[in-house]
Amino acid sequence: MDEQSWHENARLVPAPDAERALPLAPSLERRRLLAYLVLMVADALMVLAASVGAGFLYLADPLAPSGLLQAGILIPIYWAVALNLQSYSLAALVSPRFGALRALAALALAAFGVVFVAFYANAGAEFSRGAFGLGVGTAAGLLVWTRFALCRFTYWHCGQTGVNTLVIDDRGDPVDLPHAYRISAAQQGLVPDLADPHMLNRIGRYLANMDRVVVSCPPARRWAWSQVFKGANIQGEVIDAQVRDLGAVGAVRGPGFGALVVSTGPLGIRARAAKRLLDLALTIPALVVLAPLLALVALLIKLEDGGPVLFVQRRMGRSNRFFPIY
Repeated sequence: MDEQSWHENARLVPAPDAERALPLAPSLERRRLLAYLVLMVADALMVLAASVGAGFLYLADPLAPSGLLQAGILIPIYWAVALNLQSYSLAALVSPRFGALRALAALALAAFGVVFVAFYANAGAEFSRGAFGLGVGTAAGLLVWTRFALCRFTYWHCGQTGVNTLVIDDRGDPVDLPHAYRISAAQQGLVPDLADPHMLNRIGRYLANMDRVVVSCPPARRWAWSQVFKGANIQGEVIDAQVRDLGAVGAVRGPGFGALVVSTGPLGIRARAAKRLLDLALTIPALVVLAPLLALVALLIKLEDGGPVLFVQRRMGRSNRFFPIY
């Protein structure tokens, strides 16, 4: 079937119940907002409970002013840091592990901020270092538990992906997206005809409440679908096999051209410095701890075959160049 005959036949595919069946899914925008608020309140309650519990265990007074004051300062700072670290984000909703790690990072930075504020405010008398340390440690455990305990609520309230995804099959390459709604453009009589306002309205009904729409179609209709998405105020994606074949990681546009990004450069100076510091912080203590074992292994190798303990091998490394590895 050629392009013109398919275009004509697609208009004839009946979909009598489409007007009543749409939208395909309820909106998740308010549900996600509610889930974020639940996470924020739960985090605050856990920090407050940890501070009160630390005051009870360390000072034998659950309502000790120092514990309540610490919680009162720690919670708003934690919220501010957590928002910047994406602890309340879509990724945190669908991945409790991601949310827990970001929450722990936010708590560590917030605790440092509280210590900084207490130092400059000369509030040492009101702060118990032991109770504060115990409270922060307990809050860390409670935050991790909260994120995993609330995962069922977020999955039930917002779904396992947290977004409504629609896949439109317009006779293109097959697309396998878990937990996505799927429709056939031919069966529903959908044609990206920019000159037909009734058709655009019909397509818009299917796009209602969708956060992401992916269409798979022949190259001849990709431009038309892209224009439909641009006018729909939605995240629209058009499948292109070259993106997969080339392993593209992004796209750029310049004056008079567009290109797929297939590789990225090295890390920036700050990222490289941070990575180097992390490498040294992990490897130096590990070498100190493992030094006796490594010395024993080296001795056994020497006694076994008399050969060198270390050997050099050529490997392919950065910039596709050889380098010697020990």
